[in-house]
Formats: sequence, structure tokens, C-alpha cells
Amino acid sequence: MIPEISAALTSVSTLGKIASALHGVAKQTEINQHVISLQSSIIDLQGKIFAIQSEYENLAGIKDETEKKLMKYEDWDRQKERYRFTNVADGISVYVYEPTEGDRTPSHWVCPYCFENHKKSVLNRPAPDCINYICHECKWEVVVGKRAYFA
Repeated sequence: MIPEISAALTSVSTLGKIASALHGVAKQTEINQHVISLQSSIIDLQGKIFAIQSEYENLAGIKDETEKKLMKYEDWDRQKERYRFTNVADGISVYVYEPTEGDRTPSHWVCPYCFENHKKSVLNRPAPDCINYICHECKWEVVVGKRAYFA
């Protein structure tokens, strides 16, 4: 009977080890499920971070373009201060460049239509003996009279 008890105890011990191993397998399965869930969350987070980085780059590009436009407008504001809207003949007005002291830029007329669109298009005569001036940008033509002058 002692050998049977000993065998039974050995069987119980073996069953305990198997139960413990099964318990460990169950815990490992649970751990694996949590690891998979964690990995899925990390992948989702990486996707969101990538989207944020992409949006940041997009906004940085928009910011750079906006700064460039602002600089162009500020430069245009500085340049347009040098021009005066002047009536050069009856019913004809142009923007006239007003040089400052030490400025070597000659006085000239600028097309009022182009000027309002932030373009400086100098009005030129097609030939020295002509009395008309032409804007080569928008093709506006000014006929001042027999003798043209700069205001």
C-alpha cells in the first residue's frame, strides 16, 4: 500500500506540475494577447505621429509662402511710396516716379492699371518722335499731346 500511496503522491505531484505548466501557458497566452494589443496601439500611435508630421510640414510650407508674400507686399509698399499719381493731360493720369536726392533712377511714368496690380510697367514711346506712350504689359496707350513731358 505504501508503494501505491507513493505512486499516487507522485501522480499528484505530476498533475500539480502539469497544472502549474498549464497555468503558466494561460498566463503566457494572456501576456501575448496584451503584447499584441500594445503593439497594435504603438502602430496606431506611429500612424498618428506620421500624420501630425505631414500636417506640420504642410503648415510650415504655407507659413513660408505667406512670409514670402508678406515680404513682397512690404517691398511693394516701400516702392510705391516713390510714385505719385499725377494727371499728365486732361483726363489722363499715370504714376510718376519721384527720385530722391542721390537717386540715379530717371523720372518715368508707370501704367496706372498695372501699378494697381502691383506691377511696375514703365510707359515708353515707340519711337523718339512719337507723342504716344505704350504700356508693354497691358498695351494701354497714352497720347499726351504734341510735346510729352514728365511732371
